[in-house]
Amino acid sequence: MTEATKTDLSFTFNVPVRGVYLNVFDAKPFKKNGKEVGDPKFGITLMMPTDYGELPGLKAKIAEAARSKWPTRNLSELKFPLGTGDKAAEKAKAKGKNRDFMKGLLVLTARSKFPPTLSVLEGGKIITLESDALKAKYKSKFYSGCFVAASVNFVPYEADGDDPDGVTAYVQSLLWVKDGERIGGRDQAEVFKSYMGTTTDEDPLGGDNLDDDIPF
Repeated sequence: MTEATKTDLSFTFNVPVRGVYLNVFDAKPFKKNGKEVGDPKFGITLMMPTDYGELPGLKAKIAEAARSKWPTRNLSELKFPLGTGDKAAEKAKAKGKNRDFMKGLLVLTARSKFPPTLSVLEGGKIITLESDALKAKYKSKFYSGCFVAASVNFVPYEADGDDPDGVTAYVQSLLWVKDGERIGGRDQAEVFKSYMGTTTDEDPLGGDNLDDDIPF
């Protein structure tokens, strides 16, 4: 397959979503079961309501990434970067962490070994943080709870060992759009009260399907 005909598996969140755990200035080691694994990475977790307007396109792009490698495989066998906040909160609780603010939402985690392109929306103009001076000036805007637009790229992978194969998300670029309630240090049910009542019992990583054979 030539570069000219290579399938575009990227997706852009044009409608702003909530960003948490923004590790976009310095790569940090990824921990699994309390141990550092792999190379240090940049990353972000994006949270959105279950009725997020761009969700159908997002799901379709993730499924397209999976089908680009496994055209006929049952998607319920695979692991995806998009999941329910309820499931993420329960997993965190088992590790002694409180992430109840994710409940009732969908979450997508994207990482990369390479620094994402960062920009801010100010005065109706997009300012790309191309210099260290600009990054230092606007660094404080990228906190857990701000609203962002983002571009991510989906890549299918074959897992090692007993882990399932799946699709991973790489963060390519991030645009700060506006401030939001800072996450941490206050009642998260109050922070996300506008999302209450949108909780879904569907498991996006398997089980009953929300859209044909796409398990998320």
